[in-house]
Amino acid sequence: MKGLAPLFLLFASTMLAGCDMPSATARASAFPDAPHHRPWLYTAVGRLETAGEARRLSASMDGIIAQVMVQRGELVSVGQPLLRVDCRARTGVASAATAMARGARASTATLVAGARNEEISAASALRDAAQAKLSDAEERLTLADSLLPNGFISRRDHSARSFAVHAAKAELQAASARLDQLREGPRHSEISASMAAGDASAAEADTAAQMADQCITRSPINGRVLAIAHRAGEFSGASRGEVLMIVGDDRQMQVRATISERDVANVHIGQPLTVWIEGQSERWQARVTEISGVMGRRDARSLDPTDRFDRDSLEIWATMQSSGLPPIAGLRVMIGARTP
Repeated sequence: MKGLAPLFLLFASTMLAGCDMPSATARASAFPDAPHHRPWLYTAVGRLETAGEARRLSASMDGIIAQVMVQRGELVSVGQPLLRVDCRARTGVASAATAMARGARASTATLVAGARNEEISAASALRDAAQAKLSDAEERLTLADSLLPNGFISRRDHSARSFAVHAAKAELQAASARLDQLREGPRHSEISASMAAGDASAAEADTAAQMADQCITRSPINGRVLAIAHRAGEFSGASRGEVLMIVGDDRQMQVRATISERDVANVHIGQPLTVWIEGQSERWQARVTEISGVMGRRDARSLDPTDRFDRDSLEIWATMQSSGLPPIAGLRVMIGARTP
C-alpha cells in the first residue's frame, strides 16, 4: 500500500491539471459583448424618448370626436389643429356673440361720427311740418272760440280742437329736440356708454370663442404624430383623462435611464455612453446631457447580478450621437459607461 501512494498522487495531480478552470482572460473572451464582463463604470436600463419627451394629448371637453385632422407619422407644428370634438352648440353661441359685438362696434362708430347731412335735413323737414300742423290747429281753435258763444259749434268739437293744439305743440317740441340733438352731436356720456356696451359685447364674444376653441386639440410642439389612440365617432373621454394622441420630436432621440446611488459619483455631463438593445450586437453612442437633481426610487434593474433593487436611483438623460437606433419612443435599451 505504501508503494501505491505515490502513483495515486501522480494520477490525481494529472486529473486536476486537465480539469483546471479557465483563466480570467479566457472567461472574458468567451463573453465579448457581455457588459458586466468588461470594465464598465456602470450599466443601467433605459427607455428611448423623443427630444423634450413625447406629449400625450387629451381633449379639453367630453364629446364625440368629429374629425381627426392628421395621420400617424405626419409632421406637425405648434398650434396646428389635430383633432376636433363635436360641439356645435358652443360654436353657435360664439358666432352669435361675435355678430353682436360687431353690431355694438358699428353703433358706437355711428354715434361718434355724428349725424349725416341727410339726417339733419330730414329732421328739419319734420320740425317744419310739425310747426305748420300747430299753426293750422291754432287757427281752427281760434275759429272755434268765436263760434262757441253763439252756439254755432259744440263744446265737444271745441275741446277736440283744443286737444289737437296741445298734441301739435308736443310733436313740434319733439321734432325740435331731435333736430337740436343731430346738430349738436352725441354727448360724451352717450359715447362712453356705447363704448362700454361694445367692450362688454367684445368680451362675451372672446369668451365664447375660447369655449368653442376647446373643441379643438392642438399640437403643443413641433414634431411628429407618433400614435393616434381614438378615431372619429368615438367618445373623447376628457373627464377620464384618456390619451387621444401622442406627439413628439423624433428628429433627435434621447435615452432616459436610472443610475444606482452607488454610481452617482461616476456620472457627469458630457460623459460618453454606449447604447445597445439587449440580445443584439449592434452598438450606438450617446452623451449625458442632463442629470436630475433629486434621488428617487428604482423601477428597473441593471445587468449587475449583485445590484440591490432597494437602492435609490438618479435619473439621467443622454442624447443620441449616432444614427441607426430605431426611433421608437418607449423602446427599452441598455446603457453603459466605460472605464477611462
